[in-house]
Amino acid sequence: MEAVSPRLSNSSTTDEEFSSGGGANAANNAVELSSPRSCSVELLPAVGGGSGDRTVVQYFNNFKKSGVPCRFLLFEQNAWVDFPKLVFDELSAGFVAGKAVFELSADGRCYLFDFLRMVRIDTSTEAANSIAWIDVDGRCFFPRTVVAPEESYHQCYRQREMEELEIGNIDKSFSDESSGLAWPRFSGGAEMLGEGERLYRVVRKLFLNGMRRACGSSDADVAVMSVHKCSYPGLSGRSRLKAFQMMMAMAKEARGDANVKFGWYGASASNVADVVEHGFGKTNSGELGFGAHGLGVHLSPPQHPHGSSVLCREGAEGGEKYMVLCRVVMGNMERVEAGSLQRHPSSDEFDSGVDDLDNPKWYVVWSTGMNTRILPEYVVSFRTYNQAQGTRRGAAAAATATRRAPPPVRTWLSFPKLLKEIEKSLPSPKTRALERLYNQHKVGKMSKDIFIRYIRSIVGDKLLASTIRRIR
Repeated sequence: MEAVSPRLSNSSTTDEEFSSGGGANAANNAVELSSPRSCSVELLPAVGGGSGDRTVVQYFNNFKKSGVPCRFLLFEQNAWVDFPKLVFDELSAGFVAGKAVFELSADGRCYLFDFLRMVRIDTSTEAANSIAWIDVDGRCFFPRTVVAPEESYHQCYRQREMEELEIGNIDKSFSDESSGLAWPRFSGGAEMLGEGERLYRVVRKLFLNGMRRACGSSDADVAVMSVHKCSYPGLSGRSRLKAFQMMMAMAKEARGDANVKFGWYGASASNVADVVEHGFGKTNSGELGFGAHGLGVHLSPPQHPHGSSVLCREGAEGGEKYMVLCRVVMGNMERVEAGSLQRHPSSDEFDSGVDDLDNPKWYVVWSTGMNTRILPEYVVSFRTYNQAQGTRRGAAAAATATRRAPPPVRTWLSFPKLLKEIEKSLPSPKTRALERLYNQHKVGKMSKDIFIRYIRSIVGDKLLASTIRRIR
């Protein structure tokens, strides 16, 4: 069967995984495709959606108001896919004839198709899969609740996740290219992974490799305390999952490629807990000050977790910090300058922003899409250590760690001199952003460590290192 996804007007691996539209629950709304770039979606009750005469009447009315279907879709293995043409022809004939429920043989099996409850049932195993359709007027009819055989759904989804993290991100990263309130609040919203589980090892490796590459840290400098996999319980959780999958499917249809990425989100323990349980309540651009690339949610690419780690805050106990690894539906990306006040796509051609199209350090999702384009997947709890915190590794180990680190901004090198030289190679928006950040640092509103991290984020390590060498 061919993978499918509804069309989106405009607006989180190998994107092969998402070619199906990721559509699990791709049906929170009804998509009106009156024009090639506009959509509307019908919310229809599905199996288990209610009981009594009132519900039956609602089912029937939804069925009757649909136009003639031009596509029938089946939900299986975490994707919405087209039925083969022969099956489509049979379904279309039954639908046009007004048959709400009828029997149909396909692939050597006998199925019961129920258009009212939007489900296909295998008569021999009683296994149920959701169905959906798009009519000739461009309206998409999807069930509110998607059903599929549980075992195959979860096994397929977890296996693809592991392959995507390992192949799509970790391997690529090697190419040239408050404790007290945290986990108790996540109960039901995230489950802890065991250290022996493959997903734990994959996420841990992705995080530590990125931190080491950026900061020259060893395993002794950064320690992963735990990895939790987000679940989506309750009505709110399921709704957020559906909204994300619907966006992914529609972006795939509208743009040809949903361009789904992984991205790190760093924040305080309480903020991370809120994001995992309830979604995003606000953007984090204010935390980045003039280093922000527009007024949106900033996430760092999977191989660059250190960018978002700057935004983490230690918990009340134990000094643990938290990062969320999210899937992000980026769609078409546009470059946004540091210090920009942009808060939405500059045109219908774009969906999201980045600081650099070729080598992004920041993904930017605008506030209007932060709870449909971003899906929290894993929460990493970690601790960072240094000599002042009492790691007591000894002078030799400290010297080794220093040698591994990338060229820092030496204390004897004045910031005004450094910035004056760097500004010769930067566009004016970045220059203004650096000046504003430096002014914040001068008046004590920003620590030296944070300021240096912002310099690296805006300038890039390559230009920074060459500038330092030049003026030394």
